[in-house]
Amino acid sequence: MFICISSIAQTIPVFESNSKENNSNYSKLLTKWLSKFDESILFTSDCYWTKSNSYLVLGYNRNKWRLIKFTQFYNSINKTKNNIRRVRKKEIQIKNKSVDDLINYWRTSGFLFLNNDKINTKSVQINDSTQIEFSASDGCNEIFRVRTKNAYREIKCYLPIFMQEKIPIHEREIFINSMKMFLNIVGQN
Repeated sequence: MFICISSIAQTIPVFESNSKENNSNYSKLLTKWLSKFDESILFTSDCYWTKSNSYLVLGYNRNKWRLIKFTQFYNSINKTKNNIRRVRKKEIQIKNKSVDDLINYWRTSGFLFLNNDKINTKSVQINDSTQIEFSASDGCNEIFRVRTKNAYREIKCYLPIFMQEKIPIHEREIFINSMKMFLNIVGQN
């Protein structure tokens, strides 16, 4: 008796788009690589003051996930395509099992249905007449850009861990867990 066990990586669950993909600030190299994948999960931290952006891209093609790290260096903090000084690309080995775990978490937690306004809640109602608002400056937006052939969704949260300590909400906890799982996959935790 011969038993064949095949390992096919899981794909991103079906979801609805929440915006159009804006890759106008991506380098030609990053745009080219994204087009090679049937599905992709891009993660970045968007911070105003830095002169570089790193994009961690999990791309799915031919029943396999691949991870590529792109770093775009700019001449100034003006992060536009015309201001890119240099681009560095590095492929990183990963295990499909860890990506499968992330996608399973997304399926069960509803990550792909998170509302950006909800996960970025900055105020809490204490009573009928009192509301407390938390504000922070000089922070980073943590951003997931999820793309399939049929949909694109951007899920972003400003200072998620700091804001979760101030105003704990379930939806932001889902975002933080997804971010930690993703960074664990790519060895950035």
